[in-house]
Amino acid sequence: MRRSFALIIGLLVTSFAHGEAAKQQIYQGEGVVQFVNAKEEILVVEHGQIEGFADAMTMSYQVRSLDLLKGLKQGHRIKFKVDGATEEIIEISRVERMAQTDQPRQEKSEAAKPAVQPDDPRVTRAALATEVIDREPAETFSPISAEIGRLYYFTEVAEAGPPREILHVWTWQDRNVSEISLKVQGRRYRTWSYKTVPPTWTGEWRVEARTPEGAVLSSKSFRVEATQ
Repeated sequence: MRRSFALIIGLLVTSFAHGEAAKQQIYQGEGVVQFVNAKEEILVVEHGQIEGFADAMTMSYQVRSLDLLKGLKQGHRIKFKVDGATEEIIEISRVERMAQTDQPRQEKSEAAKPAVQPDDPRVTRAALATEVIDREPAETFSPISAEIGRLYYFTEVAEAGPPREILHVWTWQDRNVSEISLKVQGRRYRTWSYKTVPPTWTGEWRVEARTPEGAVLSSKSFRVEATQ
């Protein structure tokens, strides 16, 4: 009995130690700067897969120190380190020259986007929500306050056939601030993404469901109002 009890305690301690080690892990990524928000100490980066931490995507990150953003502009290629516990960028280094443009990346015009093809999946239902409960979207407040925190984009996809991929692309003021890849694994499938809205990012927003080729399957435009 004592031996069994000691074994259980040992397993619990080991599990706790592993969990704590994971939280303390530092992850390394590489990508291209899409947007710098010095006021909120936020950096939007389009990066490749960060093993053990994140898939390839465009994502906004809090930086630990404002000094990390000094000299950074849209188009800079960087290497960076992320604290697994806080999900903050704690170190940044430039790896090559800036891309040709020094302007914030603008979304392509609707005319430039490819058309939906007959064999593309079809979005039968789409909704903005404050949360998703039991695979269904909860109600969204209107108007949307800058204190909303997270917003979810829920999509129900039909006629997807074999496992497919769709993208949820979030844009603010015509800047691509988050691009999330989602797997669709059935002929009818519900999936969603979320975006944390910084309190100062007021104004016009849009979120789209797209094919990997860029065809728009569904779209929702909304406005985030400053807190009174």
